[in-house]
Amino acid sequence: MFKVMTYNIQHGIDYIHRLSTSDVRIDLLKIASIIKDTNASIISLNEVYDAPVKDLDKQAFFIASKLGFNYVFGKAIDIRGGECGNALLSKYPILEYEVIKIDDATKKNEPVFYESRSIIKSKIEVEGTIYNVLVSHFGLAKEEQTNATDKLLELVNGLDNVIFMGDLNMMPTSFNYLRIKEVLTNVVSEEYLTYPSNKLFDRRDYIFVSKDILYKDAKVVNIIFSDHLPLVATI
Repeated sequence: MFKVMTYNIQHGIDYIHRLSTSDVRIDLLKIASIIKDTNASIISLNEVYDAPVKDLDKQAFFIASKLGFNYVFGKAIDIRGGECGNALLSKYPILEYEVIKIDDATKKNEPVFYESRSIIKSKIEVEGTIYNVLVSHFGLAKEEQTNATDKLLELVNGLDNVIFMGDLNMMPTSFNYLRIKEVLTNVVSEEYLTYPSNKLFDRRDYIFVSKDILYKDAKVVNIIFSDHLPLVATI
């Protein structure tokens, strides 16, 4: 057995401190501590910077190095002379990975922020078993979510031992969520909310597994630091 975790870290910003003072304070040591306390072995991170500016430089590398884990970073956009996207951390060997671009929306006609997105697709070996682990952060617009869902379902088609994690920006009632649920199993009950962490009213974050994977002890972790709550499941 091993634990997996998904966490939108909002670039390591102390969310409550920011709300109370308007000051942006980044604490990646806190993020590493939260991950360590869950005892998770494979971790999906969203809103991770990989940019050559103060406090944003190589965030995935910093967190992974504090945990002694392997990691890969998956660019979604260019920002401040660097990159921002998702990260995958693993106690176990990451045998291979690729970063796959999700098609951008063709019609930007919704009152939301549009942003390019990507999926990390990897193979991780856990005690002799190969798992297909995917990480993503879906867009806010319906077309973005449809494009992301299309790409995800294409990538997992025919695979077993699939673990898919991330911030999907969708509720369990949405059409694209139901499309994913036809293929993969959501391990954390739909009734739990994850956003915003201090005044919960929305569900955005998920851990899915293929139907050949057994799981238990899947839950939302009630720790308020980022604007999202993390999820952890035992595989």
